[in-house]
Amino acid sequence: MDKREAAVTIAAVSQYLGWCGCGAPWTAADWLRRALEAHPRWEKENLQQAVWGEDQGREYVLRYLLDHAALTEHGGSVGGAWLTERGERVLAALQVPGAIEEWHGSHDLSEEAEAIVDRWRGWGRGGPDCTRF
Repeated sequence: MDKREAAVTIAAVSQYLGWCGCGAPWTAADWLRRALEAHPRWEKENLQQAVWGEDQGREYVLRYLLDHAALTEHGGSVGGAWLTERGERVLAALQVPGAIEEWHGSHDLSEEAEAIVDRWRGWGRGGPDCTRF
């Protein structure tokens, strides 16, 4: 994946997650990279503390958000989630050197990103093991 393609993918996930772009979105993208790199938990236990911190409530809010966005999926517990194909693609984009900066500095990615988001719509409603209202 080249830097431009990665930047478009980052633009798509930020759009899909509802990031408005104000504040420090590049730091959010960097945290998302680290969070996705920490999956699956049973293989990367050593990364868990650095990503989620001490607060179990915060950890689960963030895990539920990743699951809802279909970046992760899980069986019996969201705490044991693994990356989906989408999550793997987003992680690959976030790991491309300079891609976060390319995304943050570019203002012409929205049309390409919207095409990706359109394909993603309807995903992210949880797996078959989840209880939904």
